[in-house]
Amino acid sequence: PRPPALEGKVERKGEVLAGKLSHSYKQLLAARTERAALRPEVQIYEETGRELGKGQSIAKEKKVAGKEEKRKAVGIMARANKRLHVTPEMPRDQLLDLLFAKFSEHKFWHRKDLMNETGQKQNHLTEILEEIAERVRFGKNKGEYQLKSEYRSG
Repeated sequence: PRPPALEGKVERKGEVLAGKLSHSYKQLLAARTERAALRPEVQIYEETGRELGKGQSIAKEKKVAGKEEKRKAVGIMARANKRLHVTPEMPRDQLLDLLFAKFSEHKFWHRKDLMNETGQKQNHLTEILEEIAERVRFGKNKGEYQLKSEYRSG
């Protein structure tokens, strides 16, 4: 059964202060505070994103995880080697000659392809490329570079 509802109007606000708290009540409050301050031990579970089916063992799962670690390590080493193969900045005139030679082979080039061909870093290459070439904004060669009209022959 529901307790009866009280109806009425609040005329004055009152506060109730505890005069004397018993020793047992103080102990109860202290124990609650201590329990609230304790944090449960955190356990970390690593999810692999795969569910183990029938016949699969945890050893097999660890073997798969080991292969993934090896694959990641190989990728990191490949990127490091790629960075090592970048030659030091070419002198401006030498790079200009090389870029003109590349544009004589093909009319349009992606910046990434030119970086691979010349072995130059993106900042250095782009700085010089912006002076002699323009980026195609529309059409099938969108995003590629072609020589500015004043450098094109014919």
